[in-house]
Amino acid sequence: MSDYKSIVGKGVKFVSSNLDNDQAEGQIWYNSTDGKFRDAILTEAWSSGGALITAKARYTTGGVGTQTAALAVGGYSTTVVTDTEEYNGSGWAVGGVLGAARYGIYTAGTQTAGLAAAGKTSTAVTNVEEYNGSSWSEVTNNSTARFLGSSCGTQTAGLIYGGYDGSTNVNNTEEYDGTNWTNGGNLNTSRNTGFSFGTQTAGVIAGGGPGSGNTDATEHYNGSAWTTVNSMGTARRSGAASIASPQSSGLAFGGFTSDEVTTTEKYDGTTWTAGPAMGTGRYGLGGAGDSSGSALAFGGQDNSSTTFSVTEEFNTSVTVVTAAVFAAGGNANAARRQIGFTGNSPQNDIMGFGGFGPAGFYNNSETYNGTSWSEGN
Repeated sequence: MSDYKSIVGKGVKFVSSNLDNDQAEGQIWYNSTDGKFRDAILTEAWSSGGALITAKARYTTGGVGTQTAALAVGGYSTTVVTDTEEYNGSGWAVGGVLGAARYGIYTAGTQTAGLAAAGKTSTAVTNVEEYNGSSWSEVTNNSTARFLGSSCGTQTAGLIYGGYDGSTNVNNTEEYDGTNWTNGGNLNTSRNTGFSFGTQTAGVIAGGGPGSGNTDATEHYNGSAWTTVNSMGTARRSGAASIASPQSSGLAFGGFTSDEVTTTEKYDGTTWTAGPAMGTGRYGLGGAGDSSGSALAFGGQDNSSTTFSVTEEFNTSVTVVTAAVFAAGGNANAARRQIGFTGNSPQNDIMGFGGFGPAGFYNNSETYNGTSWSEGN
């Protein structure tokens, strides 16, 4: 005989307060405080946020931080820009300008402690700058001039990897300690414009362009070496990710296959699963966010080279509901079938009329007050 545990894989929990996270979705538990069975519904969706001040893209606009405290760094509007814009959860404001205009930039950190490395002006560069919440300052250059790569981490523990040096894709990794750069382990698949998030000792790269096409390959970094793990569902490049997410809970969105896409995928550290589509398909966009349940997508372009100022926010919410049950009500006065009822009536104001029973056809009516039936006309 099948039971709940054998079907779902978990028993019914007995708790004194409701479960309220995404792990509760699909579970049933008994709340001993209110004496009711409960379950949860997980809702995920993209919604519109405040538009960028300046539409920008050119393959990648650098993203830093979280959904409510993000930076959009550099990029390309009608030319390469030095722009920095700051997002507060509802709108963008002008921030400090970069010392070196560039796009395809490697970014990491937070809104008040950001890192911008390498990128492209007219050629690939090694410029590195740090942001203090209001202005950028030049610091030690990284080793390899490149752009369109991947990055993650913080201002004092940053990681940049992959990319394009102007003639070929590169697979090398560089680690930043807040002062100096050192070489790390090489990627297994050389590529540009991959999706990235995580930390210096637990980084992720997924997708990207290993050549003229796209890859779905995913790799993990452990602080010294990269390991190939489960692939993404859709091979694509030049999208964005929730860059401040841990290795175990990230989101990848947008990008390019043979055209711009709205595709979103969630990562739990092992497996990629499909998420809700973005409202605007685009590539070369920037991304921010600190988990697979909270992300920000901004800027980008389409296949006709139209650049966007569009911002979208990804949110997850868990709604706790009371399991529905039927309870016995009052019996009608006469047993009968094929009875007519008033439509769209509330439960405490129903009329039943006519029908057929042991005594033949009925022409009388009965009304229900939510508890019992009484004779009508």
